[in-house]
Amino acid sequence: MGLKIVRFQQQNNIYWGVVKEQKIAVLTEQYDRLARFLKYGISEAKVIMIQENNRMVSFDDVKLLSPFTSPAQIICQGVNYSTLREETGFDKNRPPYNLIYGKTTSSLTGAVDDTVRPRSFSVK
Repeated sequence: MGLKIVRFQQQNNIYWGVVKEQKIAVLTEQYDRLARFLKYGISEAKVIMIQENNRMVSFDDVKLLSPFTSPAQIICQGVNYSTLREETGFDKNRPPYNLIYGKTTSSLTGAVDDTVRPRSFSVK
């Protein structure tokens, strides 16, 4: 059984939930970090999926947050398809290596939040 997990804010409180019938079934326990949710919350999420009478909230009434929490180590793979490689000046054929790079935790945003570029960073 697949689970659609969300982390969200409602009235200054942060919750985890499971998408169920186009709404969010709210988990009763609080998990301050993704690691803690993965260790303890998955079992609660599975139970909530099959239970009736859960506390349900609408997507319209919450702010979706990133499921990733700080501290986090963000590792990315870039230029991994030919069109992007060509657009960025790389040879469009697959290179003999993967381009791996890290991002800071300040790059984490919610599902519909803006990504803010630091003023000190310039695009050439």
